[in-house]
Amino acid sequence: MPRDADKEKGDGRMNDRESFFSSLPEELTPAEESLRQVLLDYISECPPGRFASISQSTNFEGVKECVNEVFRDAKSNCLKEWVQRRLGGELELFEPTGMDILMGPVGLAEAVAAAKDEFFDSLPTDSLTTEEGDLLTALRSSLNGTSKGDPRSWIKLNKASSDPEVRRCRSELLPLGHAASLKEWILSRVFDHIHVIEPDTKKGAVCLALGERVSAKKRQVREKRQGYDVRGHYSRPRRCDACCFARCHRKVHELSSS
Repeated sequence: MPRDADKEKGDGRMNDRESFFSSLPEELTPAEESLRQVLLDYISECPPGRFASISQSTNFEGVKECVNEVFRDAKSNCLKEWVQRRLGGELELFEPTGMDILMGPVGLAEAVAAAKDEFFDSLPTDSLTTEEGDLLTALRSSLNGTSKGDPRSWIKLNKASSDPEVRRCRSELLPLGHAASLKEWILSRVFDHIHVIEPDTKKGAVCLALGERVSAKKRQVREKRQGYDVRGHYSRPRRCDACCFARCHRKVHELSSS
């Protein structure tokens, strides 16, 4: 069975990791000490308000070479687990919702929260900065470009984030390692223009919709649930489409009525 094969493969990888960590001495090896030092250098060189991330760490000079040396016999890259198990008293990991895993000295979560508050407090209360305006324009263009004239449409947050212009404007305002996420910025600064639709389940995806489309969405959800199409003609919808549509837009109703 494919599922059994996947389970066996996963168990094998776990056993390989455990064997690797069991083989390490109590003190750091010379290769581990080198990796520790380059990670500390990477963390120390992050600009104010930005933090080191696990996924971007190998782009820093010397990290990739040290990672390859340390995990040469591990059969996989266990950097996240290695930091937790071997540098736990010195470094810690923090994974904000919808963001990359960040890495820094003990007390990282508090430092990220403080940097986030400082960032939002620094923004004007009665207007958007130039960088914010550019990002809002890019997001609206991405939503409009995906709609193809359909007023119901919304897109996943990660899909909007992958749009080249959104990515460029985001890097100006919220570069990699920034304390605030795109979702948090939208909810804090442009919630009147763009609505965030939270998933109903843990496996669901966060979606975005233009603010002026919320009324149209609510109306069409009601018509769909009653069995009418957008022209007012009765058309029994497929169960999966109707249920998914109503489930997603339940959050839109809550947002718009709050």
